[in-house]
Amino acid sequence: MLVRLIQTAKGRKMDKSSLIKAEKNHTEAHFSRENNMMQEYGFPPYAVHAQEHSSALEGLKEIQRQWNDDQNVEQLAPVVSDAREQHG
Repeated sequence: MLVRLIQTAKGRKMDKSSLIKAEKNHTEAHFSRENNMMQEYGFPPYAVHAQEHSSALEGLKEIQRQWNDDQNVEQLAPVVSDAREQHG
């Protein structure tokens, strides 16, 4: 989804760095809410799922770092795919 957003923005006057930052911020907020709910309701595999969240967020941070370094959309695709697979 993130690569698709960036590709859609390609050639337009859209700030791709802002798109990546917004996606990371949205995901952080989503995972935070989900982690809180899992703790509140005593979700048995909380620790495992929370670790998946942490790994996925690290993946998004890597995407952001790579984008800031070279701004190459094609190089982001495998990183985005890996990050999404980690969260399942």
